[in-house]
Amino acid sequence: MKPFSSQSPREDTAEKAPVSLPFRNRESLKSGLCQDILPQYTRTLRPQEGSFHFHEDYELFLFLEGKADILVEQSRYALQRGSLLAFHSSEVHRASPDPAFPYERLVVHFHPRVIQNLPLDPSPLLSCFLNRRPGEKNAVVLQGDELEGYIDAGLRLVAAVEKKPSFWEGESLSCLLEILVRANRAFQKELALSSKLPLSHFVEDAMAYVSHSLSAPLTVSQVAKHLHVDVSYLSHCFREQTGVSLYHYILMKKIALARTLLSAGASVAEACEGSGFGDCDNFSRTFKKYAGTSPGKYRVLHKGG
Repeated sequence: MKPFSSQSPREDTAEKAPVSLPFRNRESLKSGLCQDILPQYTRTLRPQEGSFHFHEDYELFLFLEGKADILVEQSRYALQRGSLLAFHSSEVHRASPDPAFPYERLVVHFHPRVIQNLPLDPSPLLSCFLNRRPGEKNAVVLQGDELEGYIDAGLRLVAAVEKKPSFWEGESLSCLLEILVRANRAFQKELALSSKLPLSHFVEDAMAYVSHSLSAPLTVSQVAKHLHVDVSYLSHCFREQTGVSLYHYILMKKIALARTLLSAGASVAEACEGSGFGDCDNFSRTFKKYAGTSPGKYRVLHKGG
């Protein structure tokens, strides 16, 4: 049973699935931490299948109602009420809700600098995002008091961001810390790990090969050749099971890597080369398409972030 709350979910008639939006460019009503913490409690009446995407920030996704699965890198999870998933900023993922059922979730986005700038060791609070391989151990299931406590903290965070600026930062930071403590406690206990749904070995192997080959020029034909499979068959299987073409998946993964390099201080030319783009003009156009800004501007905003 859901806890009683005066906080109602935001009602959507259809799911909106952006590719990736820079966090600083999101619409915001307040200053300060509002750029770095964004909670959303949403119920979509007629959900549509999402697209593969990645975020500027870290994400905690709590599934509350509906019928859906989520694909994270090479892992696909079947969702049930209480499924809690953690995504770091380089993990591409995609939700597939059944349009016949209302789709309710409580999502918290935050930039890790919110925690890293505090006078405490950030490692325990960020452990569920970092202490694992990409696409592995992303999901647990909260039940009973763990679920009710997490929902309560999440709804209080949603309510806090609607208050006046003088109240906003302290309350929202307090709620976020409670959410992270609850989430990491659940992941450490591995509370009822969400069941994984199978992908074909062709698709899993293709994703693995792409992940290990991002720093080199890479084409769909090269992936098919490496796997000793017909390129048309591989492309068909990949799109059918992931909802995106292998070509676009490769570009998304390369741009995610380029963002990491730029944030670490690499020049645009170094990020271009390090993410396997042979042409800087093509790199800049592709980066802006997927990240929403030019690599040069991204580097200025996020270097050392």
